[in-house]
Amino acid sequence: MAALSQCFAERYFAAHPELAVWSEPLPPEQWAKPSERLTRCNQLLAEQYAEGRNIFTVGDVRELLGEEITPQAAQTLAH
Repeated sequence: MAALSQCFAERYFAAHPELAVWSEPLPPEQWAKPSERLTRCNQLLAEQYAEGRNIFTVGDVRELLGEEITPQAAQTLAH
């Protein structure tokens, strides 16, 4: 199956060279960077896991960040 999809891609890109260029991977300097909040969440979770907690016992990461969880936000997570 991989050979078939490879063959299709080669023929398609040969017919549409503009798409071949568009499909090239972005250079690393153009990659999206994680936000400061996401980086902080990852750090806090890593600390919790290092203390022996797991995904089921760590709780809501927003509490670790010191954020208030509104009833509306809690309800969104419940669904």
